[in-house]
Amino acid sequence: MKHFSIKNILVFSFLLVTAIAISSLLLQRYFWLNKHERERIEQDYLPVAESFGKIIEGNLAQRLLLLTQVSEEVLKAGVNNTNKLQKIVESVHYRNPYLKTVWVGNVEGRAIAFSPLYDKEGNINIGRDYSDREYFKEVKTLKKPIIGDIIVGRSIAEQIIPMAVPILDKNNKFIGFVFSAYPPERIRETIRTIDIYGKGFVTIVDEDGRIIASTKKLEMETEMWDISSTNIFLEAKKKDKGIAEFVSLADNKKKIGAFYNLKNGWKIWISRDVADMNRAILSSYYYSILWGMLALSIAFGIAYLLSIFISKPVVALTKYSKQFVSGNLYIPPKEDRYTIMISEIKGLNDCFFKMTEELIEYHEMLEMKIMERTKELENANSELEILNRELQLRRVEAEEIKLQAETANKAKSDFLANMSHELRTPLNAIIGFSQIMADGMAGPLNDKQKEYLGDVISSGRHLLSLINDILDLSKVEAGKMELELSEFNLKELIDGSLVMFKEKAMKHDIKLNAEIDKGIDAVVADERKIKQVLFNLINNAMKFTPDGGSVTVKARRTREEGREMREEGRGMMDDGGRMRDEKASVVLASEVSGRPSSLEISVEDTGIGISPEDQKRLFQPFQQLETVLTKKVSGTGLGLNLCKKFVELHGGKIWVESEVGKGSKFKFVIPVRG
Repeated sequence: MKHFSIKNILVFSFLLVTAIAISSLLLQRYFWLNKHERERIEQDYLPVAESFGKIIEGNLAQRLLLLTQVSEEVLKAGVNNTNKLQKIVESVHYRNPYLKTVWVGNVEGRAIAFSPLYDKEGNINIGRDYSDREYFKEVKTLKKPIIGDIIVGRSIAEQIIPMAVPILDKNNKFIGFVFSAYPPERIRETIRTIDIYGKGFVTIVDEDGRIIASTKKLEMETEMWDISSTNIFLEAKKKDKGIAEFVSLADNKKKIGAFYNLKNGWKIWISRDVADMNRAILSSYYYSILWGMLALSIAFGIAYLLSIFISKPVVALTKYSKQFVSGNLYIPPKEDRYTIMISEIKGLNDCFFKMTEELIEYHEMLEMKIMERTKELENANSELEILNRELQLRRVEAEEIKLQAETANKAKSDFLANMSHELRTPLNAIIGFSQIMADGMAGPLNDKQKEYLGDVISSGRHLLSLINDILDLSKVEAGKMELELSEFNLKELIDGSLVMFKEKAMKHDIKLNAEIDKGIDAVVADERKIKQVLFNLINNAMKFTPDGGSVTVKARRTREEGREMREEGRGMMDDGGRMRDEKASVVLASEVSGRPSSLEISVEDTGIGISPEDQKRLFQPFQQLETVLTKKVSGTGLGLNLCKKFVELHGGKIWVESEVGKGSKFKFVIPVRG
């Protein structure tokens, strides 16, 4: 091992400590500059975005107020007085020439007064049918002023912002509406006049993420690019205002910006390139590096002088130590000893010379301590043997307690199975006779009686479903559930499962999708149990998916996961290379070809998502997650637990991948043949 002089060590140590301190300060300086630039984004950009957003809101509100006043004039003139209505809209259009069109529509959505009277091709605008427009449907249904999404006007063939105000009679009945086409170009021209600090860009999008105005690229406005996938748009959907980093779709560069949400759902943000911000940070950071290098040079000079001053007495002490090692216990007189102003080194000298006098005394004391420690170790060893015997007794007690718990669990499962059979027979009779009465086979019923019988049938079927779930659960836990293997068409099973939810999906505008890999046709498994697993997973996805969402069922064949299940799954491989289930004691025909094959099926939704804490409780029996949606839907809390039992019965596994606010994906993998 290489040795170094104390002088070199002192110089190196001092420089190392100084370098670490300077590096820490430089690193802290860098983070401070980075934080300062981000705070400057929030301080400089966010107020501008918020102010400009409020200006746009005020401008749009003034246009709606103008249309409200026009609707009052139209109501006074009468919606059937088309000549007077034509003069009103022409007068309004003359006083507000920036509006592309101003017209009045009747209750059927047809224009009865229009300015300009003719379109660009010379066709008259009066009489046009606008009943298919979303803004007409909204203003007629909501009976309040609305601002629609940007569309291309039929009479002018340009992009417009539709604005409509209902005309209501004294009974609040919808009898028509007033419409104006506000040009988005006015907003675009306004933002181009803004000079943003740090080469900032202004972007305005609608609530669906389509660009309304942008100072980056003009074609982004005219083509109304969809940038709903960018991170800043997603962050703006979560809160009214703030800052976020994102990758621009215009130039694929990372940017940082401040956003603000308008009341009508539009979003405005001002952003700048992160690379420009980093260059500004580095330009300030270079000066800090120069000062740090200067400080390090000064520290080197100080360290060198101090090392010389401190090392001299230590070198002298080393000389006397070598003499003592050779057996020379000579103690030099005090006047010959090296003295120094450093109290620690002076104390070291004094202690060193005093050490030779006390060495023999310490040696005797050390032998006595060794004897005492030996006795203590013997006592500790005896106590350890006693504790070991107690541990063995507690282990035996724990095994007895475990055996008692397993016996109690089996007794519980047997009880539930027997009780479920006893309850299901009279319950089927109740449901059957109630259905006969509801169908009128026992005589006519009035509406109230039909309603009560409907409640009885609905409650009975719910209770029967609960009993069936408990019966299946108890069979699995008792080891009485066996697989009934058969060959069936997986695609038909998935399509049939989705059909059962088609009516509910249409009612809530939920899209049902099936993505099945080519080549997956007939498979061998327990069809009824796989169908029940799929039904439970799709049912849960439908429950927790809001209106307008989607539920997707996917199926694919995989071999890697099949190998994992042979090693880690609940099942085990027999001598012939086939999957054997431990509880069911049946051999799954998944490996007859000599190669492992497994099927992965997933049910993915766009619902509320599941937190990591709740995911731990998902597959436990009688567990339901407390969310806003669970208060609106009923359930037994056994569905996912039964899914887990059925999948494991096949020698497979089931899990969930979810994130709060981004939906959930339930997957299960089973070994199959087909």
